[in-house]
Amino acid sequence: MGGSVGQLTETSQNALSTGLLDQDDPRQYSERNPAFLYIQGLPSEASKYTVASFTARFVRHWNAMLPEPFLPEHLAVFSAAEIEDEEEQERAGENRNLKTAIAAPWRTLTNGTLVSVMEQIRRATVDNPGTDQMNPSSYNSYLAAIKGIARKAYLARLIPADEFSLIIDNRTIKYAREKGSGVLIEEVQEVVDMCLQEGTKAGLRDALLFLILFSCGPRRSEVAGIDLKDVDLIRGRIVVTGKGNKKRYLRLQPYTLDVLMDWISEAEITEGALLRRIARGDHVAQYSSASTAAPIKHAEKKAYQEKGRSTRSPRITAAGVYDIVKRRMLAHPKLTRFTSPHSFRRGFITFLHRKGVDVVTIAELVGHDNVNTTKGYITDLEEQLDSAAQMINFGTNGLKK
Repeated sequence: MGGSVGQLTETSQNALSTGLLDQDDPRQYSERNPAFLYIQGLPSEASKYTVASFTARFVRHWNAMLPEPFLPEHLAVFSAAEIEDEEEQERAGENRNLKTAIAAPWRTLTNGTLVSVMEQIRRATVDNPGTDQMNPSSYNSYLAAIKGIARKAYLARLIPADEFSLIIDNRTIKYAREKGSGVLIEEVQEVVDMCLQEGTKAGLRDALLFLILFSCGPRRSEVAGIDLKDVDLIRGRIVVTGKGNKKRYLRLQPYTLDVLMDWISEAEITEGALLRRIARGDHVAQYSSASTAAPIKHAEKKAYQEKGRSTRSPRITAAGVYDIVKRRMLAHPKLTRFTSPHSFRRGFITFLHRKGVDVVTIAELVGHDNVNTTKGYITDLEEQLDSAAQMINFGTNGLKK
């Protein structure tokens, strides 16, 4: 036994003395990769997508701060749109954020690293209004994701206990949550009409997207995750999977159902993702699998398939939903304010509340477990409370009726 110990490397001896995994142990890149363990252990696909997105941006900030970056270029850029080379785009693939999160050297994570990177993100939060990371809520989401990964890193014996204690001791930002503005039904109709007047498949897809967002109030990740098998054209509803892996129905009104049926026909959707990417020439992306009946319409995709390269999924992502909403709303001459997909969810909730629908029913429709969460979305609730309070008045002749 003594001879074998004498043959251990210095790093192995250090690992034994500290209880940490040997730095040459390949498991840190596979079954003990803390980012993989944490993200894949989340309860829903929506949660996995969101946390992978926050983690990847943290990792990219971390990577950019180092004199010798650890990420390859196709993972290091903050937006996939910055990747110009088509082969690099294919390498990045649909799971670019998850790949970025897994590629980080998590065993080198220290509290000092965390504080430095979070300061970078905080500056972006304060100095760059209009970005996707401008509010304290997003900052707190970054911190929660890294704390979760740090916990897995500690349990996987990648970081020491004292470092882990320092990391989880970081506090979130406390702030007063302000209500955002919800879109109005008149604004949605304007944009839907503009999309349909194009007479293109892209316009038809985007019109359907806007109609579903406002008339059903789903989260953008829920919309992106809809498959054809989730659609019930007879009953006019779509089943989606929300937070906590909970399923619920989106109930379609007749006009939305008509546009949905037109889209399925025009885009030749026979299986898989309902909402698809659209290439130049107004070609709807199709699956390249031999099991898919729909033909491959994009010549470049066919070429990549023939070369044995993996192709991107035809499905639009939650980020894609965000980009479509932003581009379309800003393109309309009457609608110059920045609007996110969540503004449609807020608008849907506020619209129903104004129409007299009780908050419990609304919460059920949008997938909220707590009605107080739903109340936070109602943009004119304070005005309604003020108005209600004034309904009881005392006058000189007693109580006014």
